[in-house]
Amino acid sequence: DPFHLTHQDPEAPRSTNQALGVLHDQRGLEPLDAVLPYSKAARWSCFTTNEIRHPQASDEVAKLLHSLRLFPDRPHMVGAYSLGKAQRFIALLREAGHDAPVYVDAATEKLCAIYVAHGVPLGDVRPAIDQPAGTLNGAIMVGARELPDGTNDPVTAYASGWMRTRKRARQANVDLPLIISDHADWHELTTTISEIAPGEVWITHGAEAALIHWATAKGIRARPLSIAGYGDEEDGEEAPAL
Repeated sequence: DPFHLTHQDPEAPRSTNQALGVLHDQRGLEPLDAVLPYSKAARWSCFTTNEIRHPQASDEVAKLLHSLRLFPDRPHMVGAYSLGKAQRFIALLREAGHDAPVYVDAATEKLCAIYVAHGVPLGDVRPAIDQPAGTLNGAIMVGARELPDGTNDPVTAYASGWMRTRKRARQANVDLPLIISDHADWHELTTTISEIAPGEVWITHGAEAALIHWATAKGIRARPLSIAGYGDEEDGEEAPAL
């Protein structure tokens, strides 16, 4: 289950009529331990159309590892946010059996150390800075954007749910768009709402109309929740260049 409980009032009674749960559709490394009934649930709705279903993240990682086998002498540079996405991506690499060192930028290295200190196994993670060209040729780099002189031409990739759209893939300007999202897709959103059975759903951060229509058809009260600044990412946010 990719959903996490991000807020619960510890003083509130756990009855369907009185408790208030706020759910966020961010994916994480640990599952939600228990699903409780709530009278209200607030949902982020980045991918609220029934046409969107994310591919398996393991399949996207397999594309990168296949490229590494095809081009074993080229560094593979993966763009990923330093907090959360980078650690998830490295964990996926380990799950796929890639146990070679992964080289990261300074910010990602510090955050990886925090994850490891809290018991998340990430394997051999090393700083990319000051590494010789020969070390980085044939290695996977996450978050790092610079290569030393003498490094072979890199294969570039970017890990994001937005890589499913042509516009975002073009903005990223990479060889391998990897569709690995931190947000739930339509099926995951509707499944979770069904599981927690709220009396009312507040929806924000995306195209709310489709999810409101679905919830209403299921007999669940639903309304949009406006938050200043949310919903503008489609036009304003660009993938970092590699």
